[in-house]
Amino acid sequence: MSYGGDAMNVQLYKKIIKILLEHQQYIPVANIASQLDVSSKTVHNYLSEPAFYEMIRPCTIDKKQKLGIKLFGNETQRCELYEKLVLAEQTVYPPERMLALAEEAYILHTLFRAGAPCTVQSLADTLYKSKTSVHSVLERVSQWLCDRGIDLIKKEHVGIWIEGEEGKIRAAYRELCMQMKIAPPAVDEPTALPERLTKQNYLRLCFFFDREKIDALQQILSLGEVVLNNRFTENDFFKLLLKLSITLQRIRIKKFTTIDTTSLKNIHEYLAAQVIRSHMEEWFRMKIPDEELYEITRYLLVARKQKNSPVPIHEVLINENLTQQFILRISQFLQLDLTGDQELIYNLLLHLKPAIRRIKYGAKAENPLLDDIRHKYTSIYLAVMTSIEELELEEKIAFDANEIGYLCLHIAAAVNRRENGRYIRTCLVCDGGITLSKYLESLLQSHIGELKITRVCTSGELSYMNPEEFDLLLDETHLIKSEDAKLIQISALLEPDDITKIKSWIVGRHVLYARQAVSELQDKVLYVHDDLNSKEEVLTRYGNYLLEKGYVKPGYAESMLEREKRASTAMGRYVAVPHGSHTLVQVSSLVIVNLKHTICWDEFYVDLVFVLAINFSNIATNQYFFRRLYSIIKDETLISKIKKSADTQAIQALFLEAPAYVVDAEKNR
Repeated sequence: MSYGGDAMNVQLYKKIIKILLEHQQYIPVANIASQLDVSSKTVHNYLSEPAFYEMIRPCTIDKKQKLGIKLFGNETQRCELYEKLVLAEQTVYPPERMLALAEEAYILHTLFRAGAPCTVQSLADTLYKSKTSVHSVLERVSQWLCDRGIDLIKKEHVGIWIEGEEGKIRAAYRELCMQMKIAPPAVDEPTALPERLTKQNYLRLCFFFDREKIDALQQILSLGEVVLNNRFTENDFFKLLLKLSITLQRIRIKKFTTIDTTSLKNIHEYLAAQVIRSHMEEWFRMKIPDEELYEITRYLLVARKQKNSPVPIHEVLINENLTQQFILRISQFLQLDLTGDQELIYNLLLHLKPAIRRIKYGAKAENPLLDDIRHKYTSIYLAVMTSIEELELEEKIAFDANEIGYLCLHIAAAVNRRENGRYIRTCLVCDGGITLSKYLESLLQSHIGELKITRVCTSGELSYMNPEEFDLLLDETHLIKSEDAKLIQISALLEPDDITKIKSWIVGRHVLYARQAVSELQDKVLYVHDDLNSKEEVLTRYGNYLLEKGYVKPGYAESMLEREKRASTAMGRYVAVPHGSHTLVQVSSLVIVNLKHTICWDEFYVDLVFVLAINFSNIATNQYFFRRLYSIIKDETLISKIKKSADTQAIQALFLEAPAYVVDAEKNR
């Protein structure tokens, strides 16, 4: 937007208008002159010029002797005038900042902020480039936008602009702001940093948006925290400021969200969003529509808090039994007993309530660690994905990849609390009193790290207990008469022979489980080469293939497609592990699909697909099955070997061969 008149005069016009906007009553000309450091005569001259009257439309001014001047216009007109000033000020991006941006980023930032088409010539002039050079940059900009579901529109004699779903545009805008490297002296360093922001984050916000606006939004957001009686984490406070800044900018150019989620009116965050909207409207002199109010509510709903706020009981009722079942499934797949980890149970319940609440209200939580989680905690990620179904059905929701990633962090923390890896739940039967039982317990755990003594009892108490709670019974009394394979009798002083017997039993258990699993899976691991063009083709073809083999029930392919909509099963490394509902699985099985060329799988590229079907009927087989799958997916050498092989039997043997820990165990028996 441009105005007639000398550039210096135009800047003074703007300053006068800002002063008038800030006052509802008459203000003396001498007061205005003092603020502008000019004479009263100069101000009177400006007020008489046609260019000034053009600038203040749709408002007008009134002059009264002894009172001064006053801006006339209703609230809508005053807001419109304020927006004209804001847009006019941001048309020309300061040269020192522009030089800190790459050409593509500068053009993107301009397009995100533009309320009207930009001309190639104007971009060329600003970048000191030829139009031909700018056209080549625009090709890269167009591809960047296309990758994010946004179109770059070019029309001769009109200009260029962006079109697409507003949510995607704002997400891309946030990504640009987060990824750009801000080099000094792009932004003058503040004399004092805000309490809640790091220097880097504050300078980043001030680089892309006006510092005065950022400082105001901090105060407004703090009022929202008062309503919530909670504080956002420092990182999410920064993210909220970024989202609100982009929201303001897009509203300024009449670009609004269109999703109307009226159900959000029933939650506490909606009240906080109303307070934030009210202050934003007042501070920035603009009207914020209801759809944007719901969008702000979602922002607050997703943001993490510094303390655990109680979730209203009518909003989320967690089934604690299902949560325990979820932990049990995870334990079975990881071969690590987490069921007794009270900290995990407590943390999961605390996390699940707000997570389920977010999902029910359509608020998507971004997980910045998601790619790292998939790569570092592959086994945990797959275990969570395949164990979460009962909770989803109970709550009538679907956990997406971001939420699954957060659950993985809780599981990973619990795993890290275990120092010795796989534990064997052990019951120690001792009639010698507490002194002897404690002595035996300490000796057992010092010599055999795999054991976890979960219960100590007398021989009389054993008959009242459920033996299924334990993997191993160690009997010091020698009174228990049973042929149970998991019963071992030991001496009161734990002789070397006792230790040897226990270790031999552990080795035999691993070998037995592995051999049983290999036998059961012998014909259930399938390997194929194929040439398909999309994940939908892969899932449909091999879901139906498993149906033809009798391994799954009708609807399995559809359940895989449905799950992909909720959470992508692409794992990075060009690998995907799709799976469907375990309730539709007859027999645990796997199809390894080696694609002839890579295909797009959500945000990843994939050329090796492990189409997985599992049920929970055989715990031992599933443990082996998952352990082998994890070891292959995490091993770049094995992945490469599979991709290069054309021998189906060799690949089946690779998957079914005994893992190293079993081979070593057999050698040492």
